Amino acid sequence: MGHGAITCFNFDARNISGFAFAAIVASLAVIPISISEQAATPEIENHLHLSLRELAKIVPTGAGTILLVGLAHGGVLGMAVIHATRDGLSIGRIGILVAVLQLGGMALTWPISAASDDIDRRIIGLLCCLAVMGLSAVMLTQPTGNNWTILLLFAIGGFSFPLYAIGGAYTNDWVSPEQMGAAASQLVTLYGLGAMIGPLVAAPFLDIIGTQGFAWSIISLHALVLLFLIYRIRAWHAPMTTKHWDDVSFHGRAFFIPATIVSLGVNRRGQSERQRRQIVEQQQQQ
Repeated sequence: MGHGAITCFNFDARNISGFAFAAIVASLAVIPISISEQAATPEIENHLHLSLRELAKIVPTGAGTILLVGLAHGGVLGMAVIHATRDGLSIGRIGILVAVLQLGGMALTWPISAASDDIDRRIIGLLCCLAVMGLSAVMLTQPTGNNWTILLLFAIGGFSFPLYAIGGAYTNDWVSPEQMGAAASQLVTLYGLGAMIGPLVAAPFLDIIGTQGFAWSIISLHALVLLFLIYRIRAWHAPMTTKHWDDVSFHGRAFFIPATIVSLGVNRRGQSERQRRQIVEQQQQQ
């Protein structure tokens, strides 16, 4: 996807040639399947159907996170081109701006996902949202065509796009192996639904705020994911890590200190509220 955006250097968006080239490249994807000697779909044994409502009951954190992540990604990718076009960037520069979002996600998905295998995935997702919001706040001080903006978008994509992998992995932690296929299809549906609504939510930021509306839309949409994860962490408590320190990977150790700080802050607030509720219940019983 990142390489596809960079090819905008050679095409004019006002002509059909660019769209025709994209259609040709997409059609080439079926060639490996068509020439394969074993193109039959493998049979899936012990497959269990899982509806969207059942998935939300089993893993509300995973379903809600994927929906909101789709909302955020749809807003970012949908408005990035419009934002750059309004600021007068060239076609090639716009291609780079969109490409670095994807390339950043490709670069950081593996280390962040590896860290979520050792530390509570919800906390890793929360830290990623905080990073995206902080980087977007810095982007408010930079012009759109600046090289620093390109680097910031690379980092924003790097911390934002792994959120889908984190939500999917968290869902797989809670469903049975027989339900994983059905759960994956439902997650794709939720992500697509969010991505479809995302541009509609992000567009008013550009209309009302103007040039800085793109950065504010990123902050606001990721704040929704952040608030949802905070709510779920406080609603369902789990140990920050179940592994001994010697077994924690390098990526997990890199996130350990900020994850510990966030975990203490969120859980302390949740414990205070639970203590207040217990005191109220005791007073009512008396």
